Amino acid sequence: MARSIKYPIMKMSIEIHSEILPYMRWHEAVQECSRLGDGWRLPTIEELNGIFNDIKPGDFGCWSATVWEHDDSMVWSKGFNNGNAYLNPKTNLNRVLAVKNQTADKDYWSSDLPFPLAPTEEDVQTYQNNLLPGTVLLLGCTKRLIPLSDRQLDLDPWHRSDTVIVGDWTGNRHFYTNIILDGGLCFTKALCDRIIEMASRNCHRFITRSFSHRLDIMRVADYFPGVNDLPIKPARQIRYPEYNFFIWDF
Repeated sequence: MARSIKYPIMKMSIEIHSEILPYMRWHEAVQECSRLGDGWRLPTIEELNGIFNDIKPGDFGCWSATVWEHDDSMVWSKGFNNGNAYLNPKTNLNRVLAVKNQTADKDYWSSDLPFPLAPTEEDVQTYQNNLLPGTVLLLGCTKRLIPLSDRQLDLDPWHRSDTVIVGDWTGNRHFYTNIILDGGLCFTKALCDRIIEMASRNCHRFITRSFSHRLDIMRVADYFPGVNDLPIKPARQIRYPEYNFFIWDF
């Protein structure tokens, strides 16, 4: 049985499967990762970028889980010979590097984060008070926000139910009246910009709580945007000492 190795990516710990799967089409790659069991999946393009920066697994291209926001028949891939990220039709052939979240990080991101990483009841009320009438998509599975949402979208959700959609946040193609996200803009600028761009096409209102600076208890956060850092300026901002609520109307 193929073993796995543990490697930190973007201060998040993932496991990289020791067996690099052969060339196959994208839908086949998704199925093959699932057949490995126990949470194995395709990496995001950000995770592949991190893998390339720290290790060189070989001279080949690999599929990512990140679907191009302009055409869902195209997927981002990573060339490990030169480090280029490129778009690839799902019908093309690429190799497969399966990954999964480490158990410790999955526990960390699950249900009981300490304040201010987890929203307070007042924060939950802020989300609720600013929702427009209609449907709500939650990016991630923040425990206190699940009751506010109709659907939850996450690549590797700790919460499992009929309402959970497994997938990349930026890959959402369905329209919801509201999209909400708690703390998720703080990974990297590139991911932050892509989330906002996705929301601008797929909702009327986007609400997120975003940290304004690094906190000692943080394990995963590299980017702390202010209003002027955002690719689309929000309609409103609600300030707290440690974080801000940003609210967009599209």
